[in-house]
Amino acid sequence: MFERRTDATGGATATGGFTLSDGFTLTADVIAGGTSCITMSSGTAAIVGDVTGGSSSFDCAGVLLSGTAALTITGSVTGGSVAGSDGLYTNSSGNLTITGDITGGSNTGAGISFDTGVSGTITITGDVAGGSAAGAYGLEFLGGSATVTGTGDITGGSNATAYGIYSVGSDAVTITGAVTGASGKAIYLTGAGPITITGAVTGGSASGADGAHNYGTGTINITGNAIGGSNANARGVYNNSTGTIAITGAAVGSPTVSTAVGALNYNAGATLSVTGIQYGTLGASPTTGNIKLVESLTDSSNYASFLNTGAARTVLYIPATSTTTTSGSTLTFTRGDTMSASITGLGNLSSRTNLWVTFKASKGHKDSKALIQVDEDTGLLYIKGAAATAGNGSITVDDAIAGNITVAVTAAETAKLKDFTTGYYDVQIETASGITTLTTGTLAITPDVTRATS
Repeated sequence: MFERRTDATGGATATGGFTLSDGFTLTADVIAGGTSCITMSSGTAAIVGDVTGGSSSFDCAGVLLSGTAALTITGSVTGGSVAGSDGLYTNSSGNLTITGDITGGSNTGAGISFDTGVSGTITITGDVAGGSAAGAYGLEFLGGSATVTGTGDITGGSNATAYGIYSVGSDAVTITGAVTGASGKAIYLTGAGPITITGAVTGGSASGADGAHNYGTGTINITGNAIGGSNANARGVYNNSTGTIAITGAAVGSPTVSTAVGALNYNAGATLSVTGIQYGTLGASPTTGNIKLVESLTDSSNYASFLNTGAARTVLYIPATSTTTTSGSTLTFTRGDTMSASITGLGNLSSRTNLWVTFKASKGHKDSKALIQVDEDTGLLYIKGAAATAGNGSITVDDAIAGNITVAVTAAETAKLKDFTTGYYDVQIETASGITTLTTGTLAITPDVTRATS
């Protein structure tokens, strides 16, 4: 394999660099030394070969992208051995596609560092791992707004702060693969995210080496189990601030030690929900802190067992009053019950400025005559054709990328509706380009027997 490098290996010039032109495919390994090796600011190009960050001077990337540059790499990307020397650094609004593994360096260089100007589509097929030094992240998101799709496993590095993924921004990251701590956390979110994971999330072998750690106001969504690691303080997931972690799967105590929990919610004001619980082989508890357990999807014997332990008060029981519907289907709820209806599959909601969910007996009725109308900004607007108390209803966006929302209305408000009411509902979104109806469906309100609402 040919090489392009800016170190002195083999008699090469230890400075200088190369500019990648539009339409060009470079078939060579890229190795930075005392300067960034490859730079590109516009056009579309490709590299077939491995990319490595700098080895002799601060802040020298293997590849440096800016402007609108779009690049495809087939090969591994690795951070360098000098501080700040990323394998690839980008502040470009163009798209980036990588097929190959990504690893943090042996100093503070990331495998890939995404700066604030990054806003394109990022596609990664390969495993991502933190490196061997503090701050040697596999992927580093510094505050951009990219849409990132990764297929491959995410692993923490061999240093406590060598995270697999470190994100301080609003980049939307979707991962399909196992997420595992090592000595460092696999995922550390301090920004808005969201981060969406399909795969098991497992703590590592060192104290604090959580599988996924939320230290901000953002959201981590997981489809898969959250499993305690092999160290007492290596949680599967840890919600450490005011953000949200939603797990469609079980919180599982560690299979190898007696104290590492699957899910920990440190702040009582934050939200951490699971759909199942399972004790570890050696008796490790599934959870610590205020955890929402979605009982309707949970093995009832596991649930009862958990409530009979000394840790019973750490779980908030959620009654099975929720109605879940797929976009465009029939939504049914009981008059006089707390309504919590999940509507899924609406599409990307990230660009919204407001959302409305409206229920009417007739499509021709004015909004002010709606059975129920709720918006995300205000709350409950109307109930049975009359102005309502805003705080008695809400819309929560559970997953902005997939378009999953929950609309909730208190029992006292639904008690004002008539029995056996049928009708229609829709969901509308407002964006900078206007208002769009995302879905419509039919409505059925069934009567309650007990009429108490408090």
